[in-house]
Amino acid sequence: AHSEAKLTARIIEAPNGSFGYEVLSDGKLFVRQTNVPGRPGNDGCRTREQAEKLSDLVIGKIQRGEMPPTVSSDELKDLGL
Repeated sequence: AHSEAKLTARIIEAPNGSFGYEVLSDGKLFVRQTNVPGRPGNDGCRTREQAEKLSDLVIGKIQRGEMPPTVSSDELKDLGL
């Protein structure tokens, strides 16, 4: 259903001065991620740029119909996380 929607991301503040993201589907909140997926703890990405790269990866997965859009540790490494 969301693979046909217009998906956009916005970077948000996360705990301890880190960054997370929200994915909007046709302007409505679809995913809110304030921590780095697959990592212990509640901290998000160290930089806004890392959060943007991560949200781009997740949007690509949603567009390809991967639900839930799980992020692997190898993908995190590829993003420099």
